[in-house]
Amino acid sequence: MKQKYKTLKKIIIVAVAVFVIAGFAKERFAAKEKDAGIGKGEDELESILGKSAPDFRFTDLEGNEYTKESLRGKKTVLFFNEGLACYPACWDEMVALSRDSRINNEGMVVLSVVVDRKESWENAIGKMPDLGEIKEAFDENGEASKAFGVLGLKSSMHAGVPGHTYVIIDREGVIRSVLDDPKMGNNVAKVFVELGRIN
Repeated sequence: MKQKYKTLKKIIIVAVAVFVIAGFAKERFAAKEKDAGIGKGEDELESILGKSAPDFRFTDLEGNEYTKESLRGKKTVLFFNEGLACYPACWDEMVALSRDSRINNEGMVVLSVVVDRKESWENAIGKMPDLGEIKEAFDENGEASKAFGVLGLKSSMHAGVPGHTYVIIDREGVIRSVLDDPKMGNNVAKVFVELGRIN
């Protein structure tokens, strides 16, 4: 009887210890996720609607620079995505966005925002020339992705990297539409409709 009591006591002590350790681990992991932007929801993404877009600075392969100020006067689509790591979904969508003449004209700019290194893109274009058509925008250190709140949404599969999220900005620099697509589908038609809703 005493032996059973001692065994039961040990099991309870071990269970409590495991529970406490798991609690600390979960809290610590959650804090790291929060820092990385994980766990944000669509509510947070939608909270930026109607607000001035945060300042951003992107460059493309040719060294051209894109900022909120330089794009003022044009409707702008920022397609935040996983870039080269997201084959074929992101690749296909970036090419489709770049090829569609309805959303690529003098009054509109479509940028595929990635956190990849430029050198990686140069290598990838050598293997898949279609990627050379994309108007990519390199978000160094993911600063703009974090500022727009597109890290850790439902479409995000990796910490610190966007998933498949669209932000549409009007000519005055105000965010008019947002869409996060966990299915990573082709949303060019939706983007076209949303652009048509803003002046």
